[in-house]
Order: sequence, then C-alpha cells, then structure tokens
Amino acid sequence: MTEPTQQQPPTGSPTAYYGFRLRRRTAAAWFAWLLWLMALLLLVEYAMASFAEYEQQAGILASVMAVGWLIAGMIVELMKTVEVRAIESDSEFQRDSNDFTSG
Repeated sequence: MTEPTQQQPPTGSPTAYYGFRLRRRTAAAWFAWLLWLMALLLLVEYAMASFAEYEQQAGILASVMAVGWLIAGMIVELMKTVEVRAIESDSEFQRDSNDFTSG
C-alpha cells in the first residue's frame, strides 16, 4: 500500500501569482484592522481640515499621529508575517526530524 502524497507548495517564485492572496483571519482580526483604518482616516481628515483652517499646530499634531498609526500598523503586519513564517519553518524542521528518527 502506498503512502498518501503530501500537498506541495506551488513551484516558482512568490511573484509568480497573478492575483491577490488573502489569508484567512478571524472576524476579530478583520474588525481590528477596520477599526485601525477608520482611526487612521479620521486622523488624516482632521489634519487636512486643520491645515485648511490655518491651524498649523493641530494639523501637524494630527499628521504626526496619523503617520505613527500607519507605521504601527505596518510593524504589526510585519511581525505577524515573521511569526507565521517561523511557525511554518519550525513545523517543517520537526517533520524532517521525524523522518530521520523513524527510519
């Protein structure tokens, strides 16, 4: 009896995809990103309105806060990506180690 074959990842470089790759996320994660995006848009709108009314101090403060929120969101997403890759790499290492010990 033959062993079932494991599903292999697609061959080629990661840039070989012709569309968007969406990850499955929980509803809480989507809601958190939606809330983050709404807060970011609110800060940007407030900064633009402040500059339009010649309130430079309020506009600069809101702009700096919006840039901070944007960078924070990018860092959070980067850390999630690094964490997922580390978990996948660790599971591959464990699978390879089991191959050597079972023989």
